[in-house]
Amino acid sequence: MKRTIFLLSLIMAALSTVLQASLALGADQQSAPAAAQTAPPKGGAVIPGSAPVPNQPGAGDQTGAEPSEEQEPELTEDQKHYMASNQCFADEDYKGALRELDAALAIFPVSLLYKVQRQFVELQIAASAIGDDQEKLQQLVADWVKDIKLPPSDTPQITTPEAYEAFIVSSAVTVVDFTAVWCAPCQMLVPYLAKIEAAYGPVGVKFARIDFDEIATEENEEFIKQIQLGPIPDVRIYAGGRLFAQVKGTDPFLILFYLDCAVHAVGGYRPRQSDQQAQPSQQGQPSQQSR
Repeated sequence: MKRTIFLLSLIMAALSTVLQASLALGADQQSAPAAAQTAPPKGGAVIPGSAPVPNQPGAGDQTGAEPSEEQEPELTEDQKHYMASNQCFADEDYKGALRELDAALAIFPVSLLYKVQRQFVELQIAASAIGDDQEKLQQLVADWVKDIKLPPSDTPQITTPEAYEAFIVSSAVTVVDFTAVWCAPCQMLVPYLAKIEAAYGPVGVKFARIDFDEIATEENEEFIKQIQLGPIPDVRIYAGGRLFAQVKGTDPFLILFYLDCAVHAVGGYRPRQSDQQAQPSQQGQPSQQSR
């Protein structure tokens, strides 16, 4: 993962203009403290050792407490392949990571976690082949996201705790990203977050982004204290109106992982009614609610 970030860090800022019109302003407020995270090893997120929510590829540990040995869940076959994929990625065996993800998808084909992570790994393979040619790297990432058409945001500008609370309960799972155009690490996440939103938006997850410069003003000082806004990047994931996880830094694998955990924690993938009407059902496909 660090290698990925190193290769792409200098080119992501240029992509902000590509997606800037599509990325909505959002906000963040919750009285409960952020959920503690289980840090992944180099190469992406792993399945924390807490009991997983049924029918999901591993749920995040929201307490931060180390589980006892008897609490360790028995991983399903697709989860084992997912774990093996992460290890391959950490070892920079990217083709091996793809093989393991393909094996996981063969078992659990509706998993958005596996599908999106596979796209991340494919990008790393292409970036590794290019090397340090910044112009080619920039074009690579631009091509990677060029077909993404995010829906225009209906999220109002959020500058008060009341507006923030209204947003985080506006859907079963919501994601808030604090960002700024001058923040290079924030811009580095832009294409990854666009891929995540393109995948999870259709299953009901709502995304909002707050421009740090617009929110960090004297008149919003009390609001900033209430939401405990600190250094950015800062991505917060809410499930059922409660803070499920907070990811500070530039690890898109970790954001993707905790978001998928949150979606399953509230019942699994549930396409919005409009999406179900737009796309005919596929007979013979596994249920999105269960394995």
